[in-house]
Amino acid sequence: MGDTFWKIILWFGSFEIIFIVIPFVYWCIDEKKGFHLGIVLLISMWINLVFLNQGSFPLAQMQNTLVLCFITASLGKKKWPYFAAAGICLLLSFSSFYTGENNLIELGGAWFIGAIILCVYFLTGKKIDTLVSSYPSRVGMISCTAAAFAMILYRPSVIMLMPAGALLGIGLAYRFFLRKNSGFSAKTSKFFTLVPRFVLGIAPLAFLYFFFGVIKSVLEQTGNFQLIIFISSVLVSLWVFAGAPWVFGKLKLFQKLSKN
Repeated sequence: MGDTFWKIILWFGSFEIIFIVIPFVYWCIDEKKGFHLGIVLLISMWINLVFLNQGSFPLAQMQNTLVLCFITASLGKKKWPYFAAAGICLLLSFSSFYTGENNLIELGGAWFIGAIILCVYFLTGKKIDTLVSSYPSRVGMISCTAAAFAMILYRPSVIMLMPAGALLGIGLAYRFFLRKNSGFSAKTSKFFTLVPRFVLGIAPLAFLYFFFGVIKSVLEQTGNFQLIIFISSVLVSLWVFAGAPWVFGKLKLFQKLSKN
């Protein structure tokens, strides 16, 4: 019973939960924060695979949950979300240790890397955003594309294709939606637009997730498997950051911001 309880707790740090939080923040709370959160978490995943070099999903969950929780906590101006973020991270880490998924040295490494990523984000995030915003939109797309292919070239493997493909999708979304149609705003006080916005966004995302899961299982032993992994990651990311907001705009589920 005890092991089952802690495994359930550990599930709340899974990638599925993380990939629900990112769209929620991007679609319903703050599009700029959601955009940053997606990029930082993808980089965090890649760094975890490179430096810890284990492909340990529970260990990657600890690192990414740390990054996710504290960036999400920064959405508001109150201090209690930071304490809640720390509590969640401690609880998940204890669950991972108690169930034998990771030892204290591994958890310490994940926390250390996650802390470095957070420090870089909070110290340089605004400066980088200001710098990128001052350049043409193609610069953002080229930067994400270059970073995505650098991820692949540094250490080619199937698992590296996932964050690289998703980052490429964000770059394409940045070029063709975020800057070309910059009127999308997640901020609203109207609850009746937030609920359909999230449902209309998450339902196709769930479909894509399971659809590509079936395709991957069928083609796993073929030469096209790596290509499917990459393309599916690109398309999922494109839906989150460009496709869903485009649908929201067509259905008038947000009030467009005036262009500068």
